[in-house]
Amino acid sequence: MEAAKISMIALDLDGTCLDSTGKMVDRTRNILEYYGEKGTQIVFTTGRPIAGILKELRTISGTNYAIALNGGMVYELLDERIIYKKSIDREEVLLVRDIVLKHDALTDVASSGVGFGDKKTYDNAGKYIKNDDFRNYYLSSRGAKKDLWENIEKLESVEKINMFFSDMEERRKVLEELKILKTSKVCSGMPNNIEINHSEVNKGNALKWLCKKLGIDISELIAFGDGGNDIDMIKSFYSAYKEKMEHVRAVLKRPLTLAEKVLYTHLFDETVFKDYKRGEDYVNFRPDRVAMQDATAQMALLQFMNAGKEQAAVPSTVHCDHLIQAYKGAREDIATATKTNEEVYDFLRDVSSRYGIGFWKPGAGIIHQVVLENYAFPGGMMVGTDSHTPNAGGLGMVAIGVGGADAVDVMTGMEWELKMPKLIGVRLTGELNGWTAPKDVILKLAGILTVKGGTNAIIEYFGPGTESISATGKATICNMGAEVGATTSLFPYDERMAAYLRATGREEVVMLAEAVAADLRMMK
Repeated sequence: MEAAKISMIALDLDGTCLDSTGKMVDRTRNILEYYGEKGTQIVFTTGRPIAGILKELRTISGTNYAIALNGGMVYELLDERIIYKKSIDREEVLLVRDIVLKHDALTDVASSGVGFGDKKTYDNAGKYIKNDDFRNYYLSSRGAKKDLWENIEKLESVEKINMFFSDMEERRKVLEELKILKTSKVCSGMPNNIEINHSEVNKGNALKWLCKKLGIDISELIAFGDGGNDIDMIKSFYSAYKEKMEHVRAVLKRPLTLAEKVLYTHLFDETVFKDYKRGEDYVNFRPDRVAMQDATAQMALLQFMNAGKEQAAVPSTVHCDHLIQAYKGAREDIATATKTNEEVYDFLRDVSSRYGIGFWKPGAGIIHQVVLENYAFPGGMMVGTDSHTPNAGGLGMVAIGVGGADAVDVMTGMEWELKMPKLIGVRLTGELNGWTAPKDVILKLAGILTVKGGTNAIIEYFGPGTESISATGKATICNMGAEVGATTSLFPYDERMAAYLRATGREEVVMLAEAVAADLRMMK
C-alpha cells in the first residue's frame, strides 16, 4: 500500500504539543523539524490569542501559519498579518458586556489577536481562582486594559470573550442570560469558565479554510489534538474533587464506596442532592466524556446534527473498528473495510471535524482499548456506545455502555438519567501466582453471579488482592463484567494504575490523581 502524502500537520498546543510546563519536548520538536524541512506545512492551533505564542512558533521549520482563538483567526507568521478572522457581531459583544457587568466574573477579551482583561481580572486572578495556570496566563498577558468594558466599542473587532467564575451559581445565571445570543457560540473549556466565539468558529473550519487557500487536499492533512483539551477538563475535575467530596460527606453523613464517590461527584445539578436509594431512584448525571464506535455513531451523530449545537459539550470521540470484518489479516481486512464502508467513514470523519469530535480512522485500534490508553482517568465518568466501555474501570473510571440516544444527551450538555445502581462488593485477598490470570477472577465471579446477577449494579473490587493485578489485568476483569449484566465495574486507584498512566504518557494525570488519592479508593 502506497504511503499517504502529508502536506500539512496541524497540532493543538496546550495538552498536545506542549508539556505541563508550557514547553515543547525535544522529541516533538525534532519530528516537526524533520517534516518542516521536507516542505510540510506545520500549523499550530490554540484557543489562546496569537500574541502569546509567536515566539515559540517561529523556532520550528515549516511553521508559516497559526490558528488562534479556537479558530477565530488565522495568522501568517512570515508577513506578520492576520489573513482570516471571524468576529463576534458588534451588537452581541455589547449584550455580553451588559450581562458581564451584572455578575461576578473575571473577563478577558481577544481583539485582533491581542488579549485584554478588565481591572478585576488582573488584580484578582491569583487569589480569585486557585489555579496556577489561570493566574500565570492572565498575569503574563500583553498588558491590562483597565477600562476594557467602558471602551469596548473602541476595539476594531472582538474574536473571543472568556469568563471565569468562582461561584458556580453565578456561572449558571450568566449561561441562562446568554441564551439571548443569536449568532454567537457559547461553550466551556473547563467547568468554571464560559467562552464565546462567533457561531461558525472552530479549529476544524479554520483548517479547512487554510487548506483551501493553500491548495491542499484535506486528505493530505494530519491533525493532532487532545480530545477537546482533556487535560484542562481533568485538571478542573481534580481541583474541584476534594471540595465536592466534602459536600457529599456533609450531606450523606456516612462512609462512601468508590463507586458512590464517583457517582455523587458527577451529579448534573449539585443543588438537587440527597441520599438516593440504590436500584430505585432515577438520577441525572453529567459524565466527563463520550466514546462512540462506528456502527452506532452514525445515528448518534445524525441526532446530534439536529440538536442545533456547534460543538460537543464534553470531549467526544468516534472509533472506526466495528465495521472491520476479520477475514484475511489486518492489512487486507482494513483495506477492504475502508473501501466497502467509504461513505460511512467519510460521513463520520466530516461530521467529527465539523463539531470538534475526535476521529479514530480504521486501523487506529479497538474503541475500549484506545479509551484505556488515551482517555480514561481515575475517578472520572464516561459513557460509550459499546458494551465493553467498562474496560476503563481498570483505571478507576465509572464507564458505562449506552445507546446512541444516551450519548447524544451527554454530547448536547443535557442531563443523563440513570437508575442509581446497586453495588456488589468483591473483596480480593492474596495475589495472582503461577498459571492464574486476571480473567480467572471474573470467570469465578461469573459462575457465582450467573449471566444476569450483576444487572443494574456496579461491581466494585477492593481489598489487598487488587494490588497484585496490573492495570490492563484490572481492565480485562472490568471488561468481562458486561457478561454478568453489570452496569460497570471498577477498581480503586493504586500504584499499578499510576505505572500504566506513566507508561502511556500521562504523568500529569498521575500527579493530579495523587493529590486526591485517598478519595479514589474504597471506604472513607
